[in-house]
Amino acid sequence: MVTEASQGVPQGYKPKLRFKNGVPDIHGPNLPEDQYLFTSIPHIPSDSPSIASKDGWTSAMLQVATQAKIPSTPGFPSPMARPPDVRHRIGPTSNMGLGVFSTARLQMGDLILSDRPLIVVPLHMYGSGDYPKNLTQKQTQQAVLADAELYLQFVLDRLDPENRKAYMALANSHLKDGSGPILGIMRTNGMGIDALIRPGNPPMPYSAVCKEISRLNHSCCPNTGAGFNMASFSYRLWALCDIAPGEELTLSYTDVTAPAAERQKALEPYGFQCTCRACQDPRTSDARRSTIFNEKLFLTPALLKTWTDEGLQASRIYDNRVMSLWHYHVYRGDADNALVCGQLLTKLWRWSNSDAEKYTDLALIRSHPMWMKLYG
Repeated sequence: MVTEASQGVPQGYKPKLRFKNGVPDIHGPNLPEDQYLFTSIPHIPSDSPSIASKDGWTSAMLQVATQAKIPSTPGFPSPMARPPDVRHRIGPTSNMGLGVFSTARLQMGDLILSDRPLIVVPLHMYGSGDYPKNLTQKQTQQAVLADAELYLQFVLDRLDPENRKAYMALANSHLKDGSGPILGIMRTNGMGIDALIRPGNPPMPYSAVCKEISRLNHSCCPNTGAGFNMASFSYRLWALCDIAPGEELTLSYTDVTAPAAERQKALEPYGFQCTCRACQDPRTSDARRSTIFNEKLFLTPALLKTWTDEGLQASRIYDNRVMSLWHYHVYRGDADNALVCGQLLTKLWRWSNSDAEKYTDLALIRSHPMWMKLYG
């Protein structure tokens, strides 16, 4: 008989790995594309866990098709990009537990750190099996979460003791929803990897937890951007604006284009209320952001300054508007202002877009099809 359990797992139900042939370190041809592998990136044989690069390695649970695309990435495995000196530290904040702080004077576009994930797992890896018919809906949900914890325990156990300890030291805001401790930490700190998303219906997204970048606290006016580099299998964190020594480094956990009330609602699972400058005066900030995101307004230098004053460089709309302004200047034959926009794009994209430098290449600007057509 299966009954409710105060710990979250239905009494009488035993969590188990439900994936067929989900054996660690399976590598070879003729494996189903949707089969899951427990592996390491870069690959470390399970009988030689001490063999690792200086950049560390990731314990991962991936579908065969996803695992196969990683080594085919141009440049893989590349060493992680590193700043010339240590530019960050982890320390206590006044109201948000631990955080990450700048130790140097940073300029927009400066690399702050690179971080290879501790673990990478499917975002929706649990709930894939058939559960006993006599379970209630609540019990089934508990069973799904219990199975997820087991999968994650398997992935976590493949890490060395130091990195297991680092993972378990991360914040957990899912203490009362039935999540186990490992799952709760993943749900609190997980970051998406768009490059690993496998197309399908529905698509298969992945979540990664990092040792240092996952410690960044939230702001609706973030001063850093993070992007995943497949060739080095690592996240890169860079400055989105000038940052003073001692200033806390932040990322946005929500859509910065949403109104303040929607952003606060989206932050509820994290167990805190944002008090960034945009949330301290939401009426003024919402009105300003509504004007900024009005697609009918052309991006003028004055409006661009409003974007930066509001701290919205993390928005992809900001990138698109700067790009539009670059094309506008090319169309007008204004190479000087095209270069100004190109320099801004280079700072924004230096660590996430290998083509960023081309927007500051005067020869390329003048060879742009639009330029050639209008000005020869």
